[in-house]
Amino acid sequence: MVIEKEPLHPLAHVAFASFAIVSAITAFYLFRSRAAWEASMACPACGQRSTPCILAQPRPSLVALLAGGIVLTVLIHQSQKRRYRCAACSAESSLRTFGSWLAIVWCLVITLLAIVGLCSE
Repeated sequence: MVIEKEPLHPLAHVAFASFAIVSAITAFYLFRSRAAWEASMACPACGQRSTPCILAQPRPSLVALLAGGIVLTVLIHQSQKRRYRCAACSAESSLRTFGSWLAIVWCLVITLLAIVGLCSE
């Protein structure tokens, strides 16, 4: 029995391409060494590239858990800014790391894939 294939919607092509690109960027980011991550963190006050001390972590959102499930809750939690203290000058700052920007992009890609899944039915 031969199954007739329907062409994919253009939005599906965009969703699958963005999934592949974000997956590749995530793989590169996750397999970096800890020293490479610490070298990328610079204090906004003094500009020193030193190991920051994390002061406070944001809490996971119950609304995100109910609306998006566990995966989106983890991604939203990771995308929030963190408060850091510079080891060199003791200045406090709220920073969003590359990993938190990547978590925001993953939230968008997952939402796009969900929209494509709903449109294809």
